[in-house]
Amino acid sequence: DVFLGKASPQPCMELEESITSLIRDLPLPQLPWTETFARSGPEKIELFPHQENAITAWEENARRGIFRMCTGAGKTITSLACVDKINREGQRPYPPVLVTVPTRVLADQWVEQIKRMGFMHVLRAYESSNNWLASLEPWMKDGTADSSRFVVSTYRTFSDPRFITKLKQLGEKGVRAVWIADEMHNLASAT
Repeated sequence: DVFLGKASPQPCMELEESITSLIRDLPLPQLPWTETFARSGPEKIELFPHQENAITAWEENARRGIFRMCTGAGKTITSLACVDKINREGQRPYPPVLVTVPTRVLADQWVEQIKRMGFMHVLRAYESSNNWLASLEPWMKDGTADSSRFVVSTYRTFSDPRFITKLKQLGEKGVRAVWIADEMHNLASAT
C-alpha cells in the first residue's frame, strides 16, 4: 500500500521500533574462520588457509600482487604477515613499509593493527606535515631498528608534492620500501 499525504510520526516510530526489534533478534552470521591472535607479536598468529594461499601467491609473483578478499577476511593481517615474513629472513636493514589508505579513520586502524602485530615503529604521515615531513627521510633510511619502520599515510598526503619529492629523493638514494595500498581502487585518481 502507498500513502500519499501527511502521516503522523507515530506509525513511523512504531514501524522503526518493530524493524529494530526484528533485526536485533536475528542470529549473528557465523564466519567460516575465527581469528586467533595474541598481543605478543606475529609469531602467535595462526593464519587461515586463504591467507596462507595469498602469501604464497604473493611470493610466487616476485612479492607483488593484490589481495582480493571480502571484507573481514583478513587482508590487513595478511599484509602484515608478509612484512613479518620479510623481517624473519633477517636481511638487515629491514625495509621500511609505506601504508597508504583513503581516510584518517583507516589510517588510525592501520596504526592500531601494526602495533597489535608487534611492530612498534610507526610514523603517522597523515596529520599536520609539521609532525612528519622532516622525519620522513631519516625514518625511512634508518637501518638500525629491530624491525621494519612503518609510514602510514592517507592518499591525500601521498599525492602531496612534498611527499612525492621525498619519496623520489629516497629512491634516488637507493632506499627501497614495501608498499601496502589499502582500498587500492582509489589509486586510479589523476593525482
